[in-house]
Amino acid sequence: MGKLLRLSFAGLIFTAGFGGTVWLGLTVAERAGLDLSLPFVTREPGGAFLLTDHTGKPFTQNGLKGRPTLVYFGYTFCPDICPTHLADTMQALDRLGALGKKIQPIFISIDPERDTVEQVKGYVTHFSDTMIGLTGTSAQVSQAAKVFGASYRKVDVRSGDDYHMDHSALSYLMDRNGKFLATVPPHIGPDAMAEKIRTALKKAGEA
Repeated sequence: MGKLLRLSFAGLIFTAGFGGTVWLGLTVAERAGLDLSLPFVTREPGGAFLLTDHTGKPFTQNGLKGRPTLVYFGYTFCPDICPTHLADTMQALDRLGALGKKIQPIFISIDPERDTVEQVKGYVTHFSDTMIGLTGTSAQVSQAAKVFGASYRKVDVRSGDDYHMDHSALSYLMDRNGKFLATVPPHIGPDAMAEKIRTALKKAGEA
């Protein structure tokens, strides 16, 4: 990993160059007009976690095994980044045909205060009947984020539940054994996303 350059806690954390670490506060980054398609990850995913799926059942790291998964951290009140990325994800899986049907899309909420099981259920089923939505307590979500190296924080707090969440916007592609393969950045479109997924799975012998 490259040396971490801290620009500001309220803004961006990133390292230029190959293999560098990047964290983008999306609200701030979008306002700054920055390119959110940059590849970034804070650490290689791996470890134990416990969440609750959108049907109310427990979901652990073992749920990532058996088939390739594509994991995304976001929140249901997200105005644009999350719905766009999830819509692109489902289109990308459609473009992959039979291969895409083997991949399990997973959405993990980073907003446990508002994203109840019912809220997450309504959200993920809007995008696909096959997508799994996950939520949990603040501690459980924090642990899952650490496992994947995802970053998030509450911003623009006005009052009560009126706030936004800054968060890393990658999807994490995992193989059938729950091992990390690649990240899929936002804003690259369904075609580029499908090609990136196909290439990573083929390299890993999953395609």
